[in-house]
Amino acid sequence: MAIVPSTAQFRADTTGVTIVEKGSGLTNARAAFFTMQDIVDTIGGGGPTTSNTVYGLNAFEQNINGVNNVAIGSESMRLNQIGSYSTAVGQASLLNNVSGQNNTVLGSFASFENTTGSNNVAVGQGAMQDNQTGSNNVALGKRALWEHQSSLENVAIGFEAGRDIVFGNTNTIIGSLAMQTAQFGDSNTVVGYNASNNGWSGCVILGKNASAINFNAFVVGSVSYPVGSFNPYTGAAAEYWNVEINGVAKKIMLAP
Repeated sequence: MAIVPSTAQFRADTTGVTIVEKGSGLTNARAAFFTMQDIVDTIGGGGPTTSNTVYGLNAFEQNINGVNNVAIGSESMRLNQIGSYSTAVGQASLLNNVSGQNNTVLGSFASFENTTGSNNVAVGQGAMQDNQTGSNNVALGKRALWEHQSSLENVAIGFEAGRDIVFGNTNTIIGSLAMQTAQFGDSNTVVGYNASNNGWSGCVILGKNASAINFNAFVVGSVSYPVGSFNPYTGAAAEYWNVEINGVAKKIMLAP
């Protein structure tokens, strides 16, 4: 295999062929000299490609000013315009991204619908596929956070973990099928195969098939323990906490 320097010149009939800016509509009107670099600039992924690494059919096709991206796979980051500092590997990964920044995506159709969401990590086929504007999320596993759209600060690890969540923030989900069918809920910690918050918020759910029955529930296995709400006492000495447990007011004394 011969290695051709980028400065090597060729002469051919390039009439009607765009070799300066792909998609610009400008074409040559006559035969002219051109170099290997001209060819790279032509097929390397639409518009300025400074510091971008692109490989794949139609990958990075619509880029305008995005820089320091890696797009590998057919149609990967195809519609990106100004998004920068993202890595997308896999067929149609980050395909619809327009201006999202600092995303790391690995897997076919991972973060497929993302447009402006930033600082996300999605690893696995279809991970965070429907996310559009959500940011600061981590999804590891096939179809993890699959239907997630605009939520923030979620972590989902496992096959279809958090699959059906549409709107929900600051959840930590670990385990295959954990919170798979719940569409809502904030600030939950759910750990275990098929464990679920059932749409409630503020819950701690631990164990296989564990399931919440109320807000702020603490669940181990199949048993639920509603822990109520805690309101710190704000008097001068701050010696007590006023708490409510199962609807009964209590005071907890704080030891010095």
